[in-house]
Amino acid sequence: MASEVISTTDAPGWAIGLFERVAEIKVKVDVIPELQRKVEELQRTTVPMREHEDLLRRQETLWNTYQQVMPEWDQRKPQIDQMWEERAELRGGIKAIRVGMAILVVVQIALTIWLALRTSGARITF
Repeated sequence: MASEVISTTDAPGWAIGLFERVAEIKVKVDVIPELQRKVEELQRTTVPMREHEDLLRRQETLWNTYQQVMPEWDQRKPQIDQMWEERAELRGGIKAIRVGMAILVVVQIALTIWLALRTSGARITF
């Protein structure tokens, strides 16, 4: 199409301008598929303006919320850190209580067996 060369030697003088116009139109028409591919690519890779504006509004809302909450968080952070430390201490205390309870259970079982054997008259020697 664009590679076709129109011979103007056999054409009347009044048609030479038309031949030139047709050649220009053919060059422009040959570019259309490439332009369509570019437009389709842009449509696939761009965000519509409405979505962009929605995202900007959300970002602004999050930023405003962050600015409102952070001073309060900074004030409460030492208290929260202290609460975490107390929790860790309590967990350590609970662990110690569990170990102590396990030892008491073992001692109780040993005493129960010892008393049962003693009252039955059995002798155990080591």
